[in-house]
Amino acid sequence: MDIAQSVGSGGTNAKCDVFCVQLLLNVWRASKELREIREDGIVGPETIAAIEKFQHDVTKWVDGRVDPGGRAHRALREFAAPYVNEALGFISLGIPTTVIPLEYENLVLPTSELNIVRIDRLRQNRDISR
Repeated sequence: MDIAQSVGSGGTNAKCDVFCVQLLLNVWRASKELREIREDGIVGPETIAAIEKFQHDVTKWVDGRVDPGGRAHRALREFAAPYVNEALGFISLGIPTTVIPLEYENLVLPTSELNIVRIDRLRQNRDISR
């Protein structure tokens, strides 16, 4: 799941990039049984705190920002990697690939009931733009 510009403290914070980072953070947070953050495409104290928590626990470099291809972004993508095969298997079982808007074609989500809700959110947020 790629981002075009930095997200978080001092970042560019394009709405689509923020939304992607929030989704990735929530996949990680769910695995740690942490409370989900809002996935609204807006960087606020909650998103920055979630970035900092992820950085503290995983990358050991805390600046509150996710840069494209940077340490935190790579770690978030690596964490999501195991879900790629599961998501592809889900799609190959006959779930239409058009369920995710084109602007989110690189989105990788675990196949759980929670993420069916996330797919619905993506459909509702088609107007999110950079």
